[in-house]
Amino acid sequence: MSSPIQGKVVAFTGKFSKMTRKEVQSALEGLGAIIGKGVTGKTELLIYGDKAGSKLETAQRLGIEAQNEDWLVALLAGDDPNAAVDVKLTGPLSDYLERVESFVAALRSNPLAQVRSHSSPGVSSATLEKVARDWGLEALPEDIANFYRQTNGLFVGWWPAYHPELPKDFYFPDGVAPSSYMLDSFPADLGGVMWVLPIEEALKKSGGYVDFFYDCYGPDEEREAFGTPFKGEALERSIRLFEFGMNYYPIGFVTLPGLDATLPLVVGDDYGACWDHSLFATCETYLENMLLGAFTPQVRRALYHGATRGGVSWSRHSDPIDLEAMLVEPPASQVSSAEDNFTAQVLQCEALDAQQFRVHALHSKSPSYASGLSRASQVLGLPVKGLSNRELAQQLAEATCDKDSFDTQAGKKICKAFGLKRSSKKAALERLMVGSEEVGVLAIVEVTTNFSATKQQKWEAEHDALAVAKRALTSHDVRGAMVLSSTGRKTRATEVEVLLAGAADIQAGQSFEVTLCPSGFMELDGQLVPKP
Repeated sequence: MSSPIQGKVVAFTGKFSKMTRKEVQSALEGLGAIIGKGVTGKTELLIYGDKAGSKLETAQRLGIEAQNEDWLVALLAGDDPNAAVDVKLTGPLSDYLERVESFVAALRSNPLAQVRSHSSPGVSSATLEKVARDWGLEALPEDIANFYRQTNGLFVGWWPAYHPELPKDFYFPDGVAPSSYMLDSFPADLGGVMWVLPIEEALKKSGGYVDFFYDCYGPDEEREAFGTPFKGEALERSIRLFEFGMNYYPIGFVTLPGLDATLPLVVGDDYGACWDHSLFATCETYLENMLLGAFTPQVRRALYHGATRGGVSWSRHSDPIDLEAMLVEPPASQVSSAEDNFTAQVLQCEALDAQQFRVHALHSKSPSYASGLSRASQVLGLPVKGLSNRELAQQLAEATCDKDSFDTQAGKKICKAFGLKRSSKKAALERLMVGSEEVGVLAIVEVTTNFSATKQQKWEAEHDALAVAKRALTSHDVRGAMVLSSTGRKTRATEVEVLLAGAADIQAGQSFEVTLCPSGFMELDGQLVPKP
């Protein structure tokens, strides 16, 4: 009887709790899988254990099926593997991820808000059992286990789309796990942010620790926290960072052996320098309060200061945050219509034979700031001084017409000149389109703004013009586009050269109205608003 993974390209990553990596590979091969060394577009399934890292993120980004160790163990035992991972959760935090995703979806639908999020697939029973054993527990507390079964790490960050204090060039990627460096620039005080670490980091038994105290206690200095005496760095070594959403109020697991089998959380202020004053919380009460407070610094501050003053019992009672008050409306004087904000008109078009098409294709793939054409010409001993990129493309195309006489070593050097990952004669021939019989059309398109472009930088206007020209000709096979000129201030006119493959049905004089939110602007209720 064939297995469900027979003939599939399967990769695996991470540390497995119930078998070694060699045993995993042997088991997968025994089931008829084709083992892939990495995660690529050809990968059909990824099996992951602890500390899955970048391979799991790549699989998520590419939409590749990912299954944990429970799934594989059940498959090897002849059981239903999907039943092993689709565990029915009950009790505290059992639907937490679903509610967070609803919160994120609501913010994404609000034009006044920007939101970023990322979650990793949940951990296996084997991982939960291993972590519990590490701490001498029969099982992890139900709230912690429920959370990590849903997601092994969770990031949510949101901020007002329009705010006078928000940097115009602020950018934060979506769908990725952040780094502490990324969060340094996150405008947390304008919105909210939460970054729960993977279980392997938050509850690691040994290894490194976070130096919360910044040497404010000497190695022999004693102090008391949580009713326990500590000396030097002993307290830091007993706390594992759980949530890294706000440096001033870090949240950690207290993992003192025998202190509390619930693995309590504490909130420390001033980079954790005052753990001494913190009170315990459960994972459930902390995360519930954070969601109720939209992950804002205000709710952390209220939880910490309320705890130190005896005013917080760590129940779900935090006051909800008034999101509408934090999502700033732009000044009405700065808005304009967001409909048909660009006009694209075809100024001229020219049919290209195979050789001409190849020249323009080489040119459009090498922008003015690139040196690939120049370096490739030097490899073939061609002149480069004083020549434009168009002239370099012309002579390079003429010098490489015959693929039979193309030198293998020269091909490898040309690959290096263009920065190609592959280095072979075949790759060089493909890059230079040697032997191509494609024909096409070269169109010059003028893109004109139908809004006041005085708030835009020139590079923003050129970026928009390229996108508009491609969108206007989207019914054709667009192979390349580049800006020829850009003039004007309030009304900017940008000429774009567009290369189309095949016998494109296009004529000079054709005009297209295009709606596209320009760079440096945002769209609110059908209106364009310059970002502050």
